[in-house]
Amino acid sequence: MSLESRPVGSRTAFTLVELLVVIAIIGVLVALLLPAVQSAREAARRAKCINNLKNVALALHNYHDANKVFPPAIQLHPNDELANGAMNLKTGNMVALMPNWAVMILPYLEQQPLADQLDKNTSSRSSNPVYMSDDLNLAVRNARLDIMLCPSDPVEAPYYNHSVPGDGWARGSYAINGFQFAPEFYDNQSGALGWNSEVPRKGVAGVNTALRMSQIEDGTSNTLLLGEVRTGLAQVDPRGTWALGACGSSVLCRHASNFVVVPNSCQFRDDDIFGGDEIIAEVGESTLFSECMHPFSGVSSQTSTRSLHPNGIHGALADGSVRFISDFIDTEFVLGGPQYNNAYPDGFGAWQRLNLSQDSLNFEME
Repeated sequence: MSLESRPVGSRTAFTLVELLVVIAIIGVLVALLLPAVQSAREAARRAKCINNLKNVALALHNYHDANKVFPPAIQLHPNDELANGAMNLKTGNMVALMPNWAVMILPYLEQQPLADQLDKNTSSRSSNPVYMSDDLNLAVRNARLDIMLCPSDPVEAPYYNHSVPGDGWARGSYAINGFQFAPEFYDNQSGALGWNSEVPRKGVAGVNTALRMSQIEDGTSNTLLLGEVRTGLAQVDPRGTWALGACGSSVLCRHASNFVVVPNSCQFRDDDIFGGDEIIAEVGESTLFSECMHPFSGVSSQTSTRSLHPNGIHGALADGSVRFISDFIDTEFVLGGPQYNNAYPDGFGAWQRLNLSQDSLNFEME
């Protein structure tokens, strides 16, 4: 029995041209599919971020229910002279800092075991205070809490550690709405730094003080409670640090009434923070510009709300709802004159009004 002879001109392999065509088609399909995959991943990260933010806002509400007031954004011990405390905030000296708002709500975040690790004298009522920077509180400030991190922000961000070898402050993506001016001003009437009853610069929480729900005169659905921040890109960068009670770390300060007047602001020297020159030296200006995080080595009193979500940030309002706030929200540039000095609401846009709790100027979010 003979085998059939193979037809003349038949072949069993691809030509080089055919192979290249197949590879090109696969490349085009991958190029078309990759953005969809990335978009799906960001959607999942964004959903997780919203859930985290909502749970942190709920913890603040539960704290308010138990204490009839929100926790202070920044807490200094009464024995510490307030002027020196303000200078500590300006220079980055963390010695005088007591537990901030995020540390104070740990029991309401199902983190009671972590809260129990605070030294018993880490309290504003202690006659011999132990501060958050003390070695006795390293385990708390060094704890990485997933609920405090937005998955869209790089989780590999280095811990903040400016000067103490082996020390570290864990990162966080959410900051409480503080005030619209630097916290070095002491108001004798209200007894609090950064707050003044004569001008509407208040957010929700200040230094050694905070509002009750009933004091949010503009309404809880018209006032920002929490906003997103980016975590620092370098070990010496204090931005985005959950247990650190300082502007830019866990507190929004002067973020809607000075140079920074929109979310995700991307100007030269947007953030006026401690150690700006060192951050530039470690990270490089080109990287900082590309990340919209170029700092100014100033007094740690100005920050911008930021995220890696396309075209905006998430914010939790004082009523507990979470809303997406566009980078293109109505705003007003208010640098100079009385607006600069006192954060008057004249001409403020929706973004400024959203951040002020007692300006008597309401708006509607789209």
